[in-house]
Amino acid sequence: MFSSLCDFASSIGDSKSRGFFFLLRKPNQTVLEAQARVCTGPTQTKPLSEDQAFKVLDTILRSVRGELKDEEQVSKAQLGAFFSAMTIRANAFPEWIPHQNPLL
Repeated sequence: MFSSLCDFASSIGDSKSRGFFFLLRKPNQTVLEAQARVCTGPTQTKPLSEDQAFKVLDTILRSVRGELKDEEQVSKAQLGAFFSAMTIRANAFPEWIPHQNPLL
């Protein structure tokens, strides 16, 4: 069905036929793109640039403060998924770190 949680998360915004459309709002696109970069393997690393990382952080902070429109807000579920993926990536696979940072 879905090869990963990232595929599932990506499909929610486009899945009127699956019944999710009326239950869940579309994920925030900025954070969704960052999630797609986090959900990669050691040879598929697509790190965010500094500008992209600050854009994601700004989007999350503005959403938490209630400064974004309803359709642009980052849901609690998406925040949880993003930070969980970041934590898992940083702590569970130390062998990936050299691939992500050429200075190591």
